[in-house]
Amino acid sequence: MKRFLLALSIAMLFDPLLAHAAKPRAPLQVSIAAVQPGISAADIKPGEVVELEITGRTLAGADELNINVGLHGRVTLLSGETSWTGPAGKGEGKTLRITVRAPMHGNGKVSARISMSPSSGASFAAETEYIMGRNALNKPAALPEKKKDNKGREIREYRVN
Repeated sequence: MKRFLLALSIAMLFDPLLAHAAKPRAPLQVSIAAVQPGISAADIKPGEVVELEITGRTLAGADELNINVGLHGRVTLLSGETSWTGPAGKGEGKTLRITVRAPMHGNGKVSARISMSPSSGASFAAETEYIMGRNALNKPAALPEKKKDNKGREIREYRVN
């Protein structure tokens, strides 16, 4: 019985490690972050100018690595390049810096896509988004009204702007 409990304890201890080790990692990573420290996407006010850093990294060598940045929702590019193509070695990364103006109304969005086509084998891609403005975290704009459905049960409707 002691051996069984010991084996069970060891299995429970190492199971999360084994499950994590078995998961494959994506060969590409991409991120978007504000260059200014302490600024989050939700803090950006309408019309504000912000410098963003788009970083793409490959965990495998690539003859041709592509990074493309998209501006959506009336985000205006003030400076910087929105695309890059070139070779990348294993573990290498490429960083693009752009300066943008947030839209005057609504939430602007900056998207980034990284892709690679190795000389032999499969093609891979990864994407991410950076949503600017007060509703970027998808918080309800106000407390919901109390309503009742047709059976008299209380319901609350949440709307995200």
